[in-house]
Amino acid sequence: MAAWVVLLLLAGYAGGSQADFNGSLVGTTAAPSTFSVRNLGPGQGLSHSHALSVLQDREGKDSCGWERGSDSTGSTPTNASPFSTTAATPTGRELLFGGIRGFNAFFPERIRENPYKPPVVLTDLLIFNRPVRIGDASPLQQSLPFTQKIVLTHEQSVVFFRFSALNFRSPEKNRYAYKLEGLDKDWNHVDSSRRFATYAHLPPGRYVFRVKAANNDGVWNEEGTALALEVKPAWRLTWWFRGLGAALALALFGVLYHAKLRQLEAFSYSVSHDLRAPLRAIEGFSGILHKEYRDRLDDRGVEYLDHVRSAVKRMNQMIEALLELSRISRVEVARERVDLSELARETAEMLTAQDPGREVVFRIAPDLEVEGDPVLLRVLVQNLLENAWKFTANRRQAVIEFGRTEVGGKGALFVRDNGVGFDGKYADKLFRPFPRLHSRGRLPGTGIGLATVQRIVERHGGTIWAEGTQGEGATFYFFL
Repeated sequence: MAAWVVLLLLAGYAGGSQADFNGSLVGTTAAPSTFSVRNLGPGQGLSHSHALSVLQDREGKDSCGWERGSDSTGSTPTNASPFSTTAATPTGRELLFGGIRGFNAFFPERIRENPYKPPVVLTDLLIFNRPVRIGDASPLQQSLPFTQKIVLTHEQSVVFFRFSALNFRSPEKNRYAYKLEGLDKDWNHVDSSRRFATYAHLPPGRYVFRVKAANNDGVWNEEGTALALEVKPAWRLTWWFRGLGAALALALFGVLYHAKLRQLEAFSYSVSHDLRAPLRAIEGFSGILHKEYRDRLDDRGVEYLDHVRSAVKRMNQMIEALLELSRISRVEVARERVDLSELARETAEMLTAQDPGREVVFRIAPDLEVEGDPVLLRVLVQNLLENAWKFTANRRQAVIEFGRTEVGGKGALFVRDNGVGFDGKYADKLFRPFPRLHSRGRLPGTGIGLATVQRIVERHGGTIWAEGTQGEGATFYFFL
C-alpha cells in the first residue's frame, strides 16, 4: 500500500487528526501499522515553527501557511501577510495561501533547489581596525579581490578580513567557513551575519587565508578563495641582522683571542724573568746554607732547610709546566702522519730505564697512526704514559695499555692502567690545572700534566675523557 504523508502541528500523530501542542511542525510518513516521525522547523529550512495551514501538491510535497507567510517543504519559501488562520486551498496544480493584503499563489513543481556554487570574494581588509587603501606604501597594490598576496610588517599584526558569497537568492541563508593555514587547525563556520575574521598578534611567518561558502540551499563552493599572507619579523630577528651579529661576535672573539694570546705571552715573559729571579735567589742562598752552614744547624734547622729547597725545586717544576702549557696554547699546529705506537714504545723504554727495578708490562697496539703535530703528540703520549706509570707505582705487577677501540661508532684511542684509580664523581676535575685527587706525599707531581694533555687534544679538534674506579685503575679515552 502506498505510503502517505501527514504533517502534524507539534509532537505527534493522533488517530489521523491534527494536534497543536506547542506549534512545532512534525512530518509523519505512515503505513496502516507503522509510521516514522521527523521534526521540521527553522533549523530544517522552514520560516517559522507555528504552522496555520498545510496543503499537499500532486507530487506529495507539503506546503505550510504561517502567521507571516508560507513554505513548501523541500523548497524555497514565499513570504506573505496574514489573511486568516486557515486561508489555504489548492486549485489544480496551484496552491493558494491567503493574507490580509491578498494571497500567495505558486506552482510547487516549479520551485527547484538552487544548484549554484557561489563565488567567494574578499571585500575588505583592515589593519588595527583601519581600512587599507591601495598605494605605494600600502600592503595593497591593487583591488583586494584581485590580490594574491600581501606582505605585512611585524607592527601590522592585527588583521581583519570581510568576505561575501555572490549568491543573491536568499543571501541571508548563505553559510561560510574560513581558516588561516599556518595558524588554524580547523575551519571556522559562520553564518551570513558574521562574514568577517580577525587575527591578532600574528607571529612572523607565511600564512594562507582561505574562505569557502554555501548558497541558501547548502550547496558549497569548496574551492572558495585564498590570499597568501606574509608577516615580516622585526629587524632584530631577520637573518641578515643575525648574520651581522654572528660576524661581529666572531670578530670580537678574534680580537679577544689575540688579546688573550698577547696576555699569555706577557705572562710567560713575566714567569720566565720576574718570578724566576727571586726563585733563583732563594735557591742560591739555600744552597749556600746547605753546603757551608749545615753542620752548624741542629736537626730541626736542617729539616726546615730541606723543606725550603724541596719547595723551590717544586716551584721550578710548576713554572716549567705552566710555561709548557702556555707554549702549547700558542704554538701553530702542524699536520702530518704520526705513528703513536712508536712514540709510546720510546716513552716506555725511557720510563723503564729510569726505574729498572719496577715490574711493569706495556701492551702497545701496533699501527696507531693519526694526523697531527708530531711535537705536541709526543708530549701527549709521554704525559699519559708517565701518569699511568706514576699511579701504578704501588702495584707489584703493573699493566699499562695503549690501543684503539670503538666508542659510539668511532675509533677512540685509550691509555689504561691497573693503578690506584679514582672516584668517578671527580672525573671532571682531572683536567684542571693543579687540583689533586691524591696526596703529594704518596704520588708527587705538578698537577699540570693532564691539563696539558687536554689542551693538546683540543688543539687537534678532539675530545678527551676519563673513566675509573677507586683501587681498580683508570682509562683515558680521546679522539683526534
